[in-house]
Amino acid sequence: MARPRLPIGTSGNIASRQLPSGARLAHAWYRDDATGSRRRMERRAKSKGLAENRLREALVKMEAAVTGPITPATTLTDLGRHWIAIEIEPSERARSTKDRYRQIIENYITPAIGGQEVREFTTFRADAFLQAWALKHGAESANLVKTCLTGMMSLAVRYGAIKANPLREVTRVHGDTPEPRALTVDEVRQLRAALRKDKKAARGDLPDVIDLMLATGCRTGEMLAIRWEDVDLDRGAVAIAGKIIRHKGAGLVREQTKGRKRSRKPLASWALGMLTARRVNALPGGEWDLVFPTLTERPREVTTIDRQFRNFRERHPEWAWVVAKTFRKTGARLRAT
Repeated sequence: MARPRLPIGTSGNIASRQLPSGARLAHAWYRDDATGSRRRMERRAKSKGLAENRLREALVKMEAAVTGPITPATTLTDLGRHWIAIEIEPSERARSTKDRYRQIIENYITPAIGGQEVREFTTFRADAFLQAWALKHGAESANLVKTCLTGMMSLAVRYGAIKANPLREVTRVHGDTPEPRALTVDEVRQLRAALRKDKKAARGDLPDVIDLMLATGCRTGEMLAIRWEDVDLDRGAVAIAGKIIRHKGAGLVREQTKGRKRSRKPLASWALGMLTARRVNALPGGEWDLVFPTLTERPREVTTIDRQFRNFRERHPEWAWVVAKTFRKTGARLRAT
């Protein structure tokens, strides 16, 4: 069993001596944060080792009573749990964001470095960890981990467990994936035609889905969340007002966009024509009256659309370079022209 580490502010080492009774007495000096004065704490036991361990445990408990649940000896695993409970859950962040942060801590941070104590997680260690993570898992994943660690260590600073956030000075994580480019107008025509000629893509309703992503530049989850009430066929526009996400224990749900994040996108004539034709033969949209529901009137899964388009690119290698971000860039270019 590992001995508890001495709290910060404990001066010198633990000293011990044998008492006339044969017992051992261990003592140490520590700084009382409340008064600023030095105080002595001691504990007795039958052996030197037991007395010192009891003293260490008493000092750690005393420190926790003064500083609260987060101390220099708090592990990153426990710090992550406190951060979720204190900072994330009570916040107005989207449910999907809260779930994502929790997954990052449980699946990434805890298995890799969760046993390190707050006082041990220096800028050097944080930087080395993030750079190694980026090499193995990619820059996007590393930046998500960095976001959580920054918030966690910021909470530790506020609780007085450390003086400064070690993530402030880490090296910026750069990705090595080239930035996707937008499709040209001719490429948009060619891709749309290829999708409609592909029987498997057509059976999966992929051509219409990609049409709307190209026209609006929205994310896949945002596109799948579009309701018929968001579509204005008379004015030729669509409102991006939500997203489809998977909640733990609740399955797929539609999450409404809050406040100013709502956006209205004008539609190209070919996208408007697609929606007009689709409205005539629309499938029942379920409780949200979705434009792109499943046959069972439920929301579609983002990963299903991703898989369908990935399979299409495998059948048509000339489009292998097109990814989801390509649609976003293309939508922005089309609206600007």
